[in-house]
Amino acid sequence: MKLQAESRRESGVLLEVDDLHTYFSTPIGLVKSVDHVSFTLERGRRLGIVGESGCGKTVLSRSIMGLLPRRNVVRGGSVLYEGRELTTMPLKERRKIWGAEMAMIFQDPMTSLNPVLVFIVIEKLKYIIILKWTGVRLETVSKYFPVKLF
Repeated sequence: MKLQAESRRESGVLLEVDDLHTYFSTPIGLVKSVDHVSFTLERGRRLGIVGESGCGKTVLSRSIMGLLPRRNVVRGGSVLYEGRELTTMPLKERRKIWGAEMAMIFQDPMTSLNPVLVFIVIEKLKYIIILKWTGVRLETVSKYFPVKLF
């Protein structure tokens, strides 16, 4: 039995985007969010998509992944992932690829980690580790360290 990773090629084109465009139908007309974007990403290479806020980076990524709303969207062009056309691939097939072979990391400021919360989580983890290593009971630690663990 071959594992999926073993059967993949080690070189060649991984992702090919050709003339991708994504427009949104609004009451005031068509908004061109992604307008005829083309690029090729070779296997083993990295690609950074940069631009000003609101320039279409997220819509481009969502268009490639197929994570767009079902209504009021005009999408065209071609997205080939390992030679497979994603724009016409049924949702059931795309779901097999998502997470296992390709994923999108969202950078929504409302869902990203707050540095203050990260510090609190780290402090709590320290106490949990101390509890595990020493075998001291939670009630005993809570008397001396007023940190709400749970």
